[in-house]
Amino acid sequence: MGRSLFLMTGWLLASLCCAEELSPERPVRLVADDWCPQHCEQVEGYRGYIVDIVSRALELEHVPFTIAYQPWLRAMKSVQDGDYDGLLTPTVDGYPELNFIFHEQAVGYQDYCFFVTKGSSWQFTDFADLHGMRLSYLKDSGFGPLNDYLARHPKDIQVYEFSGGKGFTSTIFEFLSRDRADVIIMTSDVYEFALKRGDIRDRFRSAGCLGHEKLAVGLSPVNPQRAKAIAAALDEGIRQLTASGEMASILARYGMQLWPEAGQPAEALP
Repeated sequence: MGRSLFLMTGWLLASLCCAEELSPERPVRLVADDWCPQHCEQVEGYRGYIVDIVSRALELEHVPFTIAYQPWLRAMKSVQDGDYDGLLTPTVDGYPELNFIFHEQAVGYQDYCFFVTKGSSWQFTDFADLHGMRLSYLKDSGFGPLNDYLARHPKDIQVYEFSGGKGFTSTIFEFLSRDRADVIIMTSDVYEFALKRGDIRDRFRSAGCLGHEKLAVGLSPVNPQRAKAIAAALDEGIRQLTASGEMASILARYGMQLWPEAGQPAEALP
């Protein structure tokens, strides 16, 4: 009985702590870049599937929140400095140096792929294939081992980094189309959505991908207690969305399907 009372007291204290951290007086402040279909700042009728998922998860948990938009580099720094609570949406393994705190349930998965013009015969099999190529991508995209490889081979691979901003997808594919680069890196969901909407022309093809990466809200390390409270709310809200079928409905609006890992216990997720 004594042990049960102790556990219940601990649970109540934790609940009170979380309630204080997520009070209406302190809404959760999120920041995102314009990276449609994940987060869409200016596409009529679409907020982005991750924005929709995160918004509904927090709404289900009665957590007030705001979402602002900034270019990617500024958004990352804003969260790292504690000006915002969370960043939409880094890969979980992409930015270890920033010490973000992550919730367990995924809000999506993405594949960074290499894109070339349809007239190119180039194909990616390993990093050495990039030698002699002009490569372009969004600065600080978090490519993991590829970032390390590029740093070790600055003379072998010519790199042009974009700083992002509005209309970035059209800009970088136009850069490729005009032969300013031989290959660019872009996530497959962004490419497919832009192609579907006519934001880019059907002049390109995927030449291989880096891998399947889990996405979650990167929470600021400045206040770990608050970050963990936000993480707990997100995880519970996402579980409810998955169980009710609403998650699948959100994704369907963007021509996407629920990932196989959804609904599994957290320890089973990658």
